Amino acid sequence: MPVTGTVIALAAAPFIAMFWFQSVGPLVRAPSIGAIDNGGSVTALLLLAQELGQRPQQSGSTVEIAFLAAEEERTLGSWAYVKRLLDATETTAQRTSPHRVRVVNLESIGTTDELAYISEDGFATRRFYSSQAMIDFVNRGAEAIYGKPLQARELPFGVLTDGRSFLAHGVEAITLRSFEGGEFPRDLHSEHDSRDRLSIKGIKRSVLLLKELVRQAES
Repeated sequence: MPVTGTVIALAAAPFIAMFWFQSVGPLVRAPSIGAIDNGGSVTALLLLAQELGQRPQQSGSTVEIAFLAAEEERTLGSWAYVKRLLDATETTAQRTSPHRVRVVNLESIGTTDELAYISEDGFATRRFYSSQAMIDFVNRGAEAIYGKPLQARELPFGVLTDGRSFLAHGVEAITLRSFEGGEFPRDLHSEHDSRDRLSIKGIKRSVLLLKELVRQAES
């Protein structure tokens, strides 16, 4: 019985946090400006889109830039997107040769200049892991741009990302995110999530890495 109670408590914790953020939280807190979560990531993708617009039309890969919603609502946005992505990939494979799909998920980019990768994600009762091949792919890009691989970090207990939707469907995926002194950024989902906390240099550094990953995927 004590073991069962522990499992139930652990499984319930993410759902309690979700209930707080979406119902009780807004009633007692000022609304979040959303600079770190996830304005920095959106900015990085918009800058990347500008850079990729200069590529030759006959490039060796297809790059889709997706802005996902409903992460805290059972990842409804990313779950629907990955199913559409897989359906489109299957249709293309039937016409030509199978395509390899890689997904880089951005979370809280631009908190600092420090970027790390998250290889474990999941749901309350099931965990998923990025493949070693995906970790190596990202670190080859980091070594080319930064001169060293990214550090591996773990998400705090109860914190989940959209990366789990892709991993759950067997898609090669990994999450990149910024950390403050090796720690998860604090005071998100509140008025403290303001633009003055963003590092423009950190956002631009992340764009350089994403460009390099696209280049490597095409080589």
